[in-house]
Amino acid sequence: MNTGQRSIVFVDLGAGRLQPQEVETGRVAGESPEVLGGVEPGQRVVVLDDLLATGGTMAAAVDLLEQAGAQVQATACIIELAFLGGRDKLQVPTHSLISYEA
Repeated sequence: MNTGQRSIVFVDLGAGRLQPQEVETGRVAGESPEVLGGVEPGQRVVVLDDLLATGGTMAAAVDLLEQAGAQVQATACIIELAFLGGRDKLQVPTHSLISYEA
């Protein structure tokens, strides 16, 4: 989740419990963005965003976290614009509170 000032994922603690965890992202020597800290290899995380449209932002977040060694268990959003097909770009279970079909 990008709050505008920091990025947060939810770490799966098991038994249905999630804990917010701040994640530091950035670029090293002008390279592609990467996770610089806040996620340990093997941690099970859930990615949350406010809006799922084309899926590009959510897919990029999942890719970055997986490159850092996190195990992305699911993604979730408040609003999904389902008619744009963003869910199809995600290879993990995806949940939305509100979905607009057209």
